[in-house]
Amino acid sequence: MNNGTLTLVYLVSFLLILVWIAWQVFGQVLRNRGYQTIISRLQPRLARGTGTPEEHYELGCAYIEKRLYEEAIRQFKKAIELKSDYAQAHNNLGFAYVRQNQSELALKSYRDAVRYKPDYVSALSNLASVYEQKSEIALALACYEKILTTQPKNELALKRLNIMRKRLPATESKNG
Repeated sequence: MNNGTLTLVYLVSFLLILVWIAWQVFGQVLRNRGYQTIISRLQPRLARGTGTPEEHYELGCAYIEKRLYEEAIRQFKKAIELKSDYAQAHNNLGFAYVRQNQSELALKSYRDAVRYKPDYVSALSNLASVYEQKSEIALALACYEKILTTQPKNELALKRLNIMRKRLPATESKNG
């Protein structure tokens, strides 16, 4: 390869990298603008106390995307206050608690989500994940098994279930 060709290859590679970076930045700006639009639309209405559980949930989801977890927690709690059996709000409240390193509150929220919607795969998966973090392998195993009764081919549950089954005998022998 001569110097001109090598320079051209480097230049094209550099331009492709710049285009990719610009595309990523543009996408992030559009996503943030969308979340900010949701926040701007819902905040005034909800501040007046006239919002629905779904609107509080939507605002909470926008706050999660912007990593404003305390604000998200407030909105999910308000949605639950207005509609106590709102399983998705309980699940997302649990997620916000996990992000705030409040695993006990997350467990309660995930359990509530599953109580109101027993086949809620996302909540079961989140619940199992927290149980795993707390080394409560038998409880995590039960959650993954429950997921597989609803979705027998759920790849995450199958993978985690196999890992949990391998860890369970080791855990039981330590306790015995």
